[in-house]
Amino acid sequence: MRRVIEKYKDFYAEHKKERILFFQGGKRSGKTHFLCQLLTVLAYNNEYKIFAIAPDYPRMVDLRHSFEKASGRTVRGSLDGFVCSIGKSKIYFRAFDVAEKAEQGKECDIAYFYECRSIPLGVVRGIMAGCRVQAIADYNPCEVFWKDDYYQQAPTLVTTYRDNPYLTDEQRADYVEAERRAALPTATDYDRWWADVFCFGRLNQKARLCFENSELVRYKEFAECVAPCFFAMDWGGEQGGEDPTALIAVKVLGKYIYIHEILYSNKVSDKGIADELAKAKELLKPRCLVYETATNGKRRVAELLRTSGSVMPTFPSLKGAGSVEGGINELQDYRLLITDTSENVWAERNNYRYILKEGTLVPMDKFNHAFDALRYFWRYYNLRGKNMS
Repeated sequence: MRRVIEKYKDFYAEHKKERILFFQGGKRSGKTHFLCQLLTVLAYNNEYKIFAIAPDYPRMVDLRHSFEKASGRTVRGSLDGFVCSIGKSKIYFRAFDVAEKAEQGKECDIAYFYECRSIPLGVVRGIMAGCRVQAIADYNPCEVFWKDDYYQQAPTLVTTYRDNPYLTDEQRADYVEAERRAALPTATDYDRWWADVFCFGRLNQKARLCFENSELVRYKEFAECVAPCFFAMDWGGEQGGEDPTALIAVKVLGKYIYIHEILYSNKVSDKGIADELAKAKELLKPRCLVYETATNGKRRVAELLRTSGSVMPTFPSLKGAGSVEGGINELQDYRLLITDTSENVWAERNNYRYILKEGTLVPMDKFNHAFDALRYFWRYYNLRGKNMS
């Protein structure tokens, strides 16, 4: 087992009797490694029931791997997650993505909230109500979340990659370069945000991504998902204009939303869009199409279906004051799974962010075409659910 970083060791020794501790830091700062080591020591020296809680299943798997690497212990699968026996203690690895599931974790001795800013407050409070000894939590400071409302006075340790003496030169070089780039006169808000959050471990909201809670998945996973498929479209300008037309396929499964890019281009005529629509409809069998009403959307959709020989129900987008921010906020409760062939959607995800405008954080008005289509679909899906047809 790698030696404990002294900064973490000293902080825990000073605050080990506190009800809850927070570890705020950038990437590669060693906080997760230390906390996995700490859980191992606590388990070995006591007879504890410990819950290691991740926001979702993929991150629970990541936590399992981190724990095995930090502790040298084997974590085994179980019916509802993973478990590791150490001495007379057991450490249970669970993904509690909704508050109702937190009932399974009541009456534990130690609770560890991994990447806690992505764990719903209801889950945290449900676990805390039955936690007998202590809770610990770690996070990257990408945004203000429930900690500042409910645990503002809790002891918090802020760390950076500089506090981790075990990084390789190559790993360290990535962060040094990010800091250098952020200090340049030509640096973007995103450059400075990334350096602040992930290099320095400090809060910076000015450029946080609108849909950070997302990941790439293989197209095969999307294709094999049994949930019904829906199409959604955001019109671009005229052919050759600046804004592209984005056509996506969407599937909703529990707290996961699959997104697959069908078309994303400003160089295709309406005839070309109709051809792509027909091929995608034959392959994916969508329930319906939700489309943007701007740029003569209703007429153009009718013409697309006629030209392509396709027949399917269509629904115009529902817009209004606050619909952009509202739609983004509603989707924060879901993890977006973007297929690995959806290059333009993923590029949008990595650039679509909040900007400071007249003292208020608002979503930028670019890099948003596929996600506008997603919002249009989501509004209708909330109204009519799986019966959209």
